[in-house]
Amino acid sequence: MRFIQSGALLLLAVAVFSTAQQGQQPPTSPQQLRQQIEATSKPAVDSLRAIARIIGLCPEVVEKETRWGKGPLEIDRQYIGPAGNVIWDVVPSTSVRSPYMGYIEFSVSHRWWVPPESEAKYDRLHPYAVHLFDFWQRTFRYEFDVGPDGLELTRALYRESGRTALWSDLQKADVCWDNAARNPHTLTAPEKH
Repeated sequence: MRFIQSGALLLLAVAVFSTAQQGQQPPTSPQQLRQQIEATSKPAVDSLRAIARIIGLCPEVVEKETRWGKGPLEIDRQYIGPAGNVIWDVVPSTSVRSPYMGYIEFSVSHRWWVPPESEAKYDRLHPYAVHLFDFWQRTFRYEFDVGPDGLELTRALYRESGRTALWSDLQKADVCWDNAARNPHTLTAPEKH
């Protein structure tokens, strides 16, 4: 609860400072800050909200499949997803590029799989492989300029949860969440399986 209150106070302080510099009356609460988004920028905020909703619906996908034997079940797969803990927000920007900065952040799980029928053979051939493909999570963050001209993706980042606190540039990938963030004008909700 303290963290949420501290975050709200920090957001309010940024808004007060920003509006004071522009000669406007500062908001007195987080609710007023939300209402102060300029009408011309509200469609972009709605688009960001829609992208976050679609990302939250993205399913688990096969990221990589490897054939390690000649039989039809002698494969292993690396799965990624689904997107979880999806959060988004829009805050006043300190950049001249746009009046607001928005972001979407979420985590995805990675897991490794071998068909149960071939697990024993795989373990005999690759006794240490299971430890190399342990379960882990990755956190993604997409940042946008938000304003009257719409949304513009400015950065796509990721980091390995629990392994590093540093963000790295995210290369384009043909997965639901990346397509939604990079192509906001072609939004469609993923089909449920």
